[in-house]
This record gives sequence, C-alpha cells and structure tokens, in this order.
Amino acid sequence: MLTRQVASALHDYLGEKNHYFGVVKFPLRLIQMDGIQLEADDSAEADDHTADLPPLLIEYESGKFYCIEQKELFARLKRRKVNAYSTIIVLKESADYKRFMKHYGHVLFFIDHA
Repeated sequence: MLTRQVASALHDYLGEKNHYFGVVKFPLRLIQMDGIQLEADDSAEADDHTADLPPLLIEYESGKFYCIEQKELFARLKRRKVNAYSTIIVLKESADYKRFMKHYGHVLFFIDHA
C-alpha cells in the first residue's frame, strides 16, 4: 500500500508523457546515492517489517537510477543491507525508455502478490 505522500508523488510522475515499469524486484545497488544519508543504524529494529513498506519510486534518467521520493526508506533499506526491493520505475523521455528496455527491460521480474 502506498502512503498519501508517495501516492501524490506517483500521481505527478505518471502523466501522459511518462512511462513506468513495475512493480519489480529491483537491486538497490543500482540506485544513485545522491543526497542519501546512511548515518544511523536501525538494523536491529525487529518490529519494522520490510514487507509491510510501500514500493520505492525510482526514476531512470540518462542511464542512471535515482530515488524520487522516500529517501528515508531507501536509506533504511541500504542500512539493513537489503539487496533487492519492490520498486516502480518512472521513465520520462523516449530515449530513456529505449535505453532502459535495451539494458533492463527483459531482466527485471514483476512481483505477483496474488
């Protein structure tokens, strides 16, 4: 389930001209760490289950992946050394879509919650 803040950000990114790909299991090591702080260590928190958290919104631009929203969630996942996480990937430009499909479009796995 998406939070209101994430849902409104998703609404802004899912306009007519944008493409999106997801929900996929995505390797977090591919996401740029720009503006992400990994200071605190909350890896011992057992009551906060990763499976209950919303998917990350990631933008693919010029051959790189960026965390759009939820930077705190992304930092928490990185601190906990989560390898892959549920993600929605947003692509704004046709060139980015073509590049993404060429390199990643056939290797990512959609998540089926049914």
